[in-house]
Order: sequence, then structure tokens, then C-alpha cells
Amino acid sequence: MMLAWLGDIKGFKLQKGYFYETVDKTTGEIRSVVPAQRLRLTRKPEAWEKTSTLQVLIIPTGDKTAIRFHQENLSSAEKREEMREFWQRALGELAKLLS
Repeated sequence: MMLAWLGDIKGFKLQKGYFYETVDKTTGEIRSVVPAQRLRLTRKPEAWEKTSTLQVLIIPTGDKTAIRFHQENLSSAEKREEMREFWQRALGELAKLLS
């Protein structure tokens, strides 16, 4: 399911310190993993000048689960809006996989 939102990564390992590169040249490092609760990683698509930090939170809400993306260090308001739309699409894809 990681590939639904992170990208295609050969040999991906969900462990602290793992450096990754997607087939579209997005790079980053897994910074922390709290199973079934939180994931924190860096993310830098090839065209970006700066690396951003992404947190993925898994929040139980009764008999359902909420997933929240929080991305820091984006370069502009336009980039924040672009990424908000990206994460909305990613959540839609994830929902399809889980249906």
C-alpha cells in the first residue's frame, strides 16, 4: 500500500534509516516508524530544490481509521496546494485498494 502514495520503490524497507529512491527519482529517508501509529520520512522529488519532511499519522476513530498527512518545509503556498491535492488523490487510491 505504500506504493499508492510514495511511489514505486524496488526493495522498499519500512525501517528507520532506510534511504529510498522511487522510479521517478524522488529520494528520501525513513526517519521514524511507530507501527500502526506514525511514519516520518524525508521526501524530495527530483525537480525540487529542498527536501520536505512528511509525517503520516494513523488515527483510530471507533470502528474506522483516519489517515493524516502533514508535510513540512514546502517552498511556497502553490507547492502546499499542489501537495494537498496530491495527498487527496493518494488517499483516494488507498481507499480503492482497501475496498
